[in-house]
Amino acid sequence: MLKQKGITMTELYEITEISQNALILISNGKSNGIQFNTLDKILEATNSKIEELIEYGEELYSLFIRLEHNNSKNLIS
Repeated sequence: MLKQKGITMTELYEITEISQNALILISNGKSNGIQFNTLDKILEATNSKIEELIEYGEELYSLFIRLEHNNSKNLIS
């Protein structure tokens, strides 16, 4: 994806200030997870949508999102 966007790993590191080690682990699929702020930095730096970065794997994960609207809080899975 970086190649398609014309961004090197070094440039991504400089833009996002995410450690190069963390970026390498993420890019090689060796990371145990990713924080939302890290994901947001990568999306913003690459001008990408989340669908471009994440693929469905063999395991199914649930994501819980807190919606705050009119002082009500709901969880969606």
